[in-house]
Amino acid sequence: MAGGLIFAAVAVASALAVAFAANRWVRRRADRASIDLGSVSGRVVFFSDEACRRCPAARDTLTATGVDFEEVAYSDDPKRFRATGAPAVPLVVVRGPDGTEVGRIAGEVGSGELRALLRRAGL
Repeated sequence: MAGGLIFAAVAVASALAVAFAANRWVRRRADRASIDLGSVSGRVVFFSDEACRRCPAARDTLTATGVDFEEVAYSDDPKRFRATGAPAVPLVVVRGPDGTEVGRIAGEVGSGELRALLRRAGL
């Protein structure tokens, strides 16, 4: 019985470690990817997809800040989404007044991290 519990605990810990590593890999990849925002006019751009389980929470976090954002949803316009080169969803990209990228958040969008990024962009 104890051996089964130990095996289960090791399996759960391993699954959590794999999930954590995968999330870090996605965030790192999204942080380095080149994104073409030429067709997007907003200073805050939110990349999403209706199949994304984290996108509703990210959208709610963005909405709670009160800042205007433009959403580019794969499910609404896959051609436009692919043309930007966005590597992941949810992804928030914030630009400065001159249009240059100030920063981005991939994956879980925390309110503190988002607010800090918006402040850096002067929003």
